[in-house]
Amino acid sequence: MTRPLTAIATALAILTTTTAHAGDVSLTRPIEAGTLHEHGADVVIYYTPEGDALKVVTTYAKTTAPDQPQRMIMLMGDGDRVSFHLPGLPETRYTYARAGETVRVFTRETVRLAQTAK
Repeated sequence: MTRPLTAIATALAILTTTTAHAGDVSLTRPIEAGTLHEHGADVVIYYTPEGDALKVVTTYAKTTAPDQPQRMIMLMGDGDRVSFHLPGLPETRYTYARAGETVRVFTRETVRLAQTAK
């Protein structure tokens, strides 16, 4: 009985999740979830319509603290673009960009230069 349930759960996960392999995910439908697994964080993103805006919900957890997820919610208008680092994860810059009904999220590794002593 558990095999059919496992198969159904797996099929649903495949149908409702877009997995990004290169630090890039595009969401094209409400409630369609995308995931990123970059530089010490697991991130799940989805959006829902909110008037003319899209309510973008991001839940993330450090891979070293998966039992301590954090959530961030923002409203994005058409053409909006924002880049930032998630708290406690300075090595990755996340960029969110909205065009019509598509929200693209991509990452870029931040290069930290060592300060030299004077």
